[in-house]
Amino acid sequence: EAAYSAANLFDGRKEFVWAEGAASSGEGETLAFEFGQPVNITAIQIWNGYQRSATHYSSNARVRNFDFGERGGAAKTYTLADRSAKGGGQRIELSPAVRGQSFELKIRDIFKGSKYKDLAISEIVFFDGAQPFTVGSDLPGLYERELRTAASGSPLATVLNRRIFNDTEFASMTEQQSLILRSDGTFVMYNQADDEGISSETLADGNWELQEASADKAKIKVFGKWYDLTTMQEYYKGNSEKEATKIFSDLLTVDAEKIKGGKMLGTFWIK
Repeated sequence: EAAYSAANLFDGRKEFVWAEGAASSGEGETLAFEFGQPVNITAIQIWNGYQRSATHYSSNARVRNFDFGERGGAAKTYTLADRSAKGGGQRIELSPAVRGQSFELKIRDIFKGSKYKDLAISEIVFFDGAQPFTVGSDLPGLYERELRTAASGSPLATVLNRRIFNDTEFASMTEQQSLILRSDGTFVMYNQADDEGISSETLADGNWELQEASADKAKIKVFGKWYDLTTMQEYYKGNSEKEATKIFSDLLTVDAEKIKGGKMLGTFWIK
């Protein structure tokens, strides 16, 4: 729930999404918005689907048609195009504009995902003319407190929001790697290695979920986007670069000495 919170709709990051958790693929689901005072909404800009990558976008369901209007009042139906993750936000001009404090967005029809039935929306911005609204939520603080409470008393509590950094030299190989597990349920990992002229850089970021925690260890699932940039030093051709982006998940075990990945992230020693 924390990883796919409705607060992600207003966090300014299209890589973090709201995903509905209903048995359907999102048809009939409703998002409710409550403002502190009456506002006038003339347009909505929606970053449809899971826009972390092209694969995320096509794998999950997206909104096709939706109703929007004042809660308890008349609503009008609007349509979104099925663009790729590079398509950006789609601005919908409301006709007529709506005014009030409580609004609803109801999903009517969807574009099906190729792999998952869950529907996702990456970002929403409300406008009054050319002026966008800044929308806040208490949910991120709530989820962060819940994560800290669940991690307390385990080795995970000692590494949250810390940069775990390892610098290794062995024979002809050097490696620098770092990992940050943020208490808001996000993470970032960076790795740079060089071995006899062959260098590689890896970056991964996304979300994490706590699986279990005890006094001795904690297990967390990380998932997100994996990015490789490899530079090969070639005697005759010079440097060559190859880029690759893919989605991934891994299970990390955290104890007092280290954070150990299962298949992707390797081992990070806690100093």
